[in-house]
Amino acid sequence: MASELSRLIKMHERDMRALESDVKGMRRSGTLKKEHRVVMQNKLTTCKTNLTKLDSSSHEINKLENILNPAQKVTDYHKRLKVVNSLLIPYNEVWHYVEEYYRCIDLWRQEDLNSMNSKTILQELQHIKTKFKMGRIFLRKQNGTTPLQAVDTLLNELSDFEENEASLISLFATEALQQRHWDAISVATDMKDLRKRDRRRSVAHLMEVGLLEQVPKVEEIVINAKKEMSATIMLNEMKDIWSSMYFTVVSSNADATVAGTDDDPSVMLFDENNTMRSLLDEHLTKTDMMKGN
Repeated sequence: MASELSRLIKMHERDMRALESDVKGMRRSGTLKKEHRVVMQNKLTTCKTNLTKLDSSSHEINKLENILNPAQKVTDYHKRLKVVNSLLIPYNEVWHYVEEYYRCIDLWRQEDLNSMNSKTILQELQHIKTKFKMGRIFLRKQNGTTPLQAVDTLLNELSDFEENEASLISLFATEALQQRHWDAISVATDMKDLRKRDRRRSVAHLMEVGLLEQVPKVEEIVINAKKEMSATIMLNEMKDIWSSMYFTVVSSNADATVAGTDDDPSVMLFDENNTMRSLLDEHLTKTDMMKGN
């Protein structure tokens, strides 16, 4: 049993040094080339697997130490493993968000504008930027020159995307724009291509035709289209509410808030608890606001 313990300790020390060397080497490896990113992902996966194996072997060693020397304190391998893991986690997060950046940036540029949620996209963009900034702080502490260059490059690209394509997403990612609106935009910018659905479907298309430089000319058209859509939605909601509103018809001079009909002045609509009157006042206020906009 003692010889088995000695063998396990030697193997553990060998594998531990190899893992520490691999993790330490990450500060000098990894570029944005696709093949290098694949290598880095494989290396991270291998390191995480080896970390798990070392954690398991340390438990085995401690069990044997307890059996052979019950009175002696077992060797604390876990402290060393925690140090390695504390470095591995941020490296893993940096390269995870590198891949997330490439996935998202392609999606944002190619996705149909009618189905995009600009608020969600801008939140995702800010989240990735925040993760890269956190990764940059870690890499600077580790003197991680090569991955730091990669992160700095992507942060610059994200800032450029935010300034250009993201502004188009904020404006044009909406179902409010109908063909007549695009016809008006086409006239305002003298861009006939914008009349065609397949030339304005995505942000990539809008950038290709050069609409970014023309935004000041068309911003009011888009804003008015969005207001029009909001008003239509609100009116439909009001119609739905009234369609389920029921009145109580009463005769004689019972309490009522609405006058009787011309044919029979004695027939009244009874508004129990003033529900109808309150709803009417609310909808009058909303329609006044809509007219103001």
